[in-house]
Amino acid sequence: MATPATIRNVFDANYLGMVRVIRAALPLLRKQGRGHILGVSSGLGITSLPIVGFYSATKVGSGGDARGAGAGGQSLRYQGHAG
Repeated sequence: MATPATIRNVFDANYLGMVRVIRAALPLLRKQGRGHILGVSSGLGITSLPIVGFYSATKVGSGGDARGAGAGGQSLRYQGHAG
């Protein structure tokens, strides 16, 4: 079983890391009027395994945030693929 510290580290890397990158990149992309952010997820964002459910949660959160909250609530075109 994963320790609370391990779970926090996975959330920090997989979810908060992605949010930080998107928020840092958005001002430049808006200024340019275009750009791309490539997010890498996992099939475990669609299905989960008992021992690593917390990992799956970070991947589900990453996809949702890339579409909305990570963009600061701004309407951006999103194109994603999981698998």
